[in-house]
Amino acid sequence: MKYLIVTLFMIFNLSVTEIAKARIIDLKEECGENLSAKEFVDWIKQSGRNDTLKCSAFDVVDDIDFKFENIDTIQSALDFYDVQFLGSAIFDSSIFLNNVRLEKSEFHKNASFNHARFYSNVRLEKTQFSGNADFNDTQYFEEVSFKSTQFSKNAMFFRTLFSSDVYLNFTIFSNRAAFYGANFLGNAFFTRAKFLEDLEFGDTHFTNLYFFEVEINYFSFFWNELKWKISTDYLSEIRGLRKSYLVFENYLESKGEFEIMDDCYFERKLRETWIHLKDISPLFIIDLIMLLSCGYGVMPEFTIATSAVFIMLFALAYYHLGAIQERKRERDTSSSANRND
Repeated sequence: MKYLIVTLFMIFNLSVTEIAKARIIDLKEECGENLSAKEFVDWIKQSGRNDTLKCSAFDVVDDIDFKFENIDTIQSALDFYDVQFLGSAIFDSSIFLNNVRLEKSEFHKNASFNHARFYSNVRLEKTQFSGNADFNDTQYFEEVSFKSTQFSKNAMFFRTLFSSDVYLNFTIFSNRAAFYGANFLGNAFFTRAKFLEDLEFGDTHFTNLYFFEVEINYFSFFWNELKWKISTDYLSEIRGLRKSYLVFENYLESKGEFEIMDDCYFERKLRETWIHLKDISPLFIIDLIMLLSCGYGVMPEFTIATSAVFIMLFALAYYHLGAIQERKRERDTSSSANRND
């Protein structure tokens, strides 16, 4: 008991010491409204695991290249609001151990996070990427949000790993957006996002894809990679699924990919039928009839199969109810009567 009390006392002292060491460093108060890249790098190097670098309404005036400055690990949390990166921002291969918040800010030139690793939550919300934005081979181990962010030029997410949920709601991609080889292990929310040029999926893995009312100009994807992955967080599950699937169905129809469109439509109707069954809705009976009779109008083989089943069932019923034997006895009786005459 004595040792337990001593151990707990030591842990408590360590916790208090760590809290006491924690600092919130306001860069605007320390450096004014403008900061050179060298000063920014120096503050990153000086900050520790329990620190938070904070700034708002602030300009970083030079190019930043963490790799060139030999910075591989950013230990402190970053809490930036309305920060303007006037030069290029290169964070390739950087390791971010703490939370990153960058809200209502702007990268005026190219921004690169290739091979970077984020071990805590990331919020890049309402931020403007005016140059190319590269997130190739980047790994996010916690939630990441790009809500209402705008990408003016190319946004590259080649082989990006999202270990938790990712939010791209209301995000605007004005140029090419490529997610080749990206891995979404959590929920991927693209609700009401706008892709004004090319949206490209390929060898992309989704666990749950939320694609509600997405605006698309050109779409490159493989339907087999998306089958049974579309989800909805809309209040009405049926309506949410319908609007999500219609994004794909309408696009496929516009491109003349009618066979894939039928497959997409068939999957949607199956899921609607299942929801009606769960809700004990009378619409389930109508859905079931539509499924068995014609495959919701897109699977003619269902009509043939159902017809064959009914023919066999009626033939078996006709036989087992004695109708064939009765007809045979009638014929035999008629033949005997004719011979006697």
